[in-house]
Amino acid sequence: MTDSSFPMPSSSPAAQGVDARGIRDFLDAAELLGLDLHSLAIGRHGHVVAAGWWTPYAANRVHLGYSLSKSLTATAVGFLVTDGLLSMDDPLVDHLPVDTEALDPRWRAVRVRDALSMTLGHTEDLWIPDDVMTGPADAGGPDLLFSFALSVPPEVEPGTFFTYNQRATYLVARAVEQVSGRTVPEILRTRLLEPLGLPAIPWHTDPNGHPLGFSGAHVPTATILSLAQLYLDGGRWLGEQLLDAAWVAEAVRSQAPPSTDPGAETDWRLGYGWSFWQARHGYRGDGAFGQYAIVLPGQDAVVAITSEVDDMQAVLDLVWEHLLPALGDGATADPSADAALADRLRTLAQPVPTTVGECPAYGDGPWSFERAGGDLPSAYAGLRVERSAGGWVLGLPRGGDHIVVPCGDGSWVGSVQPFGEGALAVEAAGGWSDDGHFRAELLLVNTPHRILLDADPGTGAVSAGWRRLPLMGEDPAALVVAPA
Repeated sequence: MTDSSFPMPSSSPAAQGVDARGIRDFLDAAELLGLDLHSLAIGRHGHVVAAGWWTPYAANRVHLGYSLSKSLTATAVGFLVTDGLLSMDDPLVDHLPVDTEALDPRWRAVRVRDALSMTLGHTEDLWIPDDVMTGPADAGGPDLLFSFALSVPPEVEPGTFFTYNQRATYLVARAVEQVSGRTVPEILRTRLLEPLGLPAIPWHTDPNGHPLGFSGAHVPTATILSLAQLYLDGGRWLGEQLLDAAWVAEAVRSQAPPSTDPGAETDWRLGYGWSFWQARHGYRGDGAFGQYAIVLPGQDAVVAITSEVDDMQAVLDLVWEHLLPALGDGATADPSADAALADRLRTLAQPVPTTVGECPAYGDGPWSFERAGGDLPSAYAGLRVERSAGGWVLGLPRGGDHIVVPCGDGSWVGSVQPFGEGALAVEAAGGWSDDGHFRAELLLVNTPHRILLDADPGTGAVSAGWRRLPLMGEDPAALVVAPA
């Protein structure tokens, strides 16, 4: 049994000692809690035993991993350490394109390991403002983001205080480029992805074209699961040692003091390695809104999940409650349950917005609405709705442009929307609701996010906004990534 989406062989759950009923229980529980999962893949003993995507998310689509990107950046560092080009104890500034004599001397104490373990010496997360990440390029020297990342020197001794820190991983990614002459995604492409038959990674960059490192990697589910499997196997893949085993062992153990953040959930309080979180069971890489690469050494298992959720702890709680026992040596493997699980995985789908057909009280259309709410930028000034065969055509004015989105009524309809030099893949569905409003959802399926439209013909107004605001800000254009 094989699945061409993955570079690992596939197997029935029972053949690998996995109880398929536990996986179904996980799916049931996630649905009951209203968790918006986009994909799930599970491996045991080096075999993919379950994989599914909530249509219109699909195996061949990439998904913005947010801070799961940090684990990928750390992996690129691991390759340089394996090659002897870098040491974790090297002063970070020795590998940055900067005049170290002009820097605050406190930066000299920061080692590569301190940046990857979030013990840079800062006492709070110095988030990078949107205007810095998207500002103009500076061809005459270090760009604005690089200068900004170095603008606050360490406040306490590096290695002694844990603070989740976006700047730290960005600086590591820049050090990778300086040492190797190649970017993080280029190293991963040649050293990991091509050998495994996986696609190159599109990655958000700073205005000068440097990959962010801390976020921005767009990866398919297969790449997430393969990353987890590589670490589970100590850096080996099909008998070949890709990463130094000693480096992997250090990367996945706690390298930092526990978090002192009073708002941190249980599985974010247990320590941090070199861009891997410790967990109640095993360890993981993860990203905002619920992107996970979970490694379970005690079960010889790995789990990949993509989603859009607020409560990331809730997803892990369900993994521990349902998947962990299903993957353990004490699990009761039931071959008769495998077929039911396979059927369930094949039929996973995003709920389509409920509609009531035509809305004759407001004529045959088309209808035009003016913006009166929502958190999309003001340039998205309104909405035009026109009937088409089997659905609708939505027009969203954006400055001097007009974005035209086909929208299904009772089904998702896909399109690719150009934005500047890139594009966004969109799946849209909607129609009239029983309260007389026109509502539609636009899934930006290469990201966790969706846009919600709510138009009231009675007032001529429309609210257009995010279900969950992306970390890049309000404008969908900020989510565009250039092809790898």
